[in-house]
Amino acid sequence: VVLSLAIQLAAAVIWLYPPATSLLRLRRHPEQKPLKAALGIVLVFALAVAVFYVLAVLFGAPLTEQMSETLLFSIHLAALTTLPLVVTRDTTPKALHNLFFGDGSIRCAMPGGPNADHRTRVLTRAAMFAVAGAWAGAAALPLDWDRPWQQWPTPCVLGASVGHLLAFLLPVQATGPYL
Repeated sequence: VVLSLAIQLAAAVIWLYPPATSLLRLRRHPEQKPLKAALGIVLVFALAVAVFYVLAVLFGAPLTEQMSETLLFSIHLAALTTLPLVVTRDTTPKALHNLFFGDGSIRCAMPGGPNADHRTRVLTRAAMFAVAGAWAGAAALPLDWDRPWQQWPTPCVLGASVGHLLAFLLPVQATGPYL
């Protein structure tokens, strides 16, 4: 699990650092400094990790045992869902409110939802597929735990990764509010 986290962090640095630095220079509001924007990204990511940790425990993850595994699963899920959305958007309070509750939220992926830009719809759908994949991966948990791939949180991590990948492989409608 620790190796998986190291690989994820390396991939995030390799894939997200160039677009993040250019976005911090070009896409931010003039009044928002790059350091303040980076701090906003880190704070939203930390909040997402905490939310996914609580949700994992509420959905049946061990509360007092395997806390590090649950934390790493939460980091993985936050990295797949929240980080791409926040890095590609402004981190002003108004923009974050719009991202999670307005046109950029999960509502933009629903039929008849607000018409968000294509990138936001793709990333929102990837986040939805990652969460659905983690939930579907949990189907292997009640099975006998004699195999390593059935132990917590391996099936959920694999399910989230496969769901996230599927969201990018399936075509997305480029115009209109539908996916």
